[in-house]
Amino acid sequence: MSSSHENKTPLPANLAGSLWMIAAMAAFALEDAFVKQAARQLPVSEILVLFGIGGALAFWALAVFNGERVFRREALSPVMQVRFGFELVGRLFYILALALTPLSATTVILQATPIFVVLGAALFFGEKVGWRRWTAILVGLVGVIIVLRPDSGSFTPLSLLAVIGMLGFSGRDLASRAAPASLSTNVLGFYGFVTILIAGLLFGLWEQPVFVTPPPTAFSLFWPPFFSASLPIPR
Repeated sequence: MSSSHENKTPLPANLAGSLWMIAAMAAFALEDAFVKQAARQLPVSEILVLFGIGGALAFWALAVFNGERVFRREALSPVMQVRFGFELVGRLFYILALALTPLSATTVILQATPIFVVLGAALFFGEKVGWRRWTAILVGLVGVIIVLRPDSGSFTPLSLLAVIGMLGFSGRDLASRAAPASLSTNVLGFYGFVTILIAGLLFGLWEQPVFVTPPPTAFSLFWPPFFSASLPIPR
């Protein structure tokens, strides 16, 4: 069976990857708005648990439907363990940032994720990044700072939660790039949402919330992460 990490589009790999990244960031922006709304009705740990259960079941079903084995030895590889750590940190801290800080500042910080992914690809994977790309990275960082306008009060100490979350997402994406090719996108999605479930349970031990029954309207707020997590990983 061929790896689902391969580029199956007629577009060049770099262009296809860029377009998928744009789609992912758009989906994340949509997700942020829904999570912010859900955090007004549910404890943070419960949001993570619900995301984890729903997403894991969805990707498990997709993997089974496509004849892909979910439980594989490769899922315990060192790269996947690194991915687990980054996913846990990224999701937990970013959800906290959404719940505790202004949505606009938190969302803008997330937009820096592709910048750090490119930096990581150059540093850890030895990918060639010419001066034009380095210039674009610098301009992107400056753009994020300009939009944030730290002196306006939009960037508060609590915004560091979003920064840590963004770095976690960047590390997760880099680890996904290095994940064993035998693990399909659906299998990676399954383990990603299992990680979110574990993050919710761990945070729940500290938060010790009283889980509540979500109102019917709350369930409609949980679909965007499924899309953003299911995007293929071009190689």
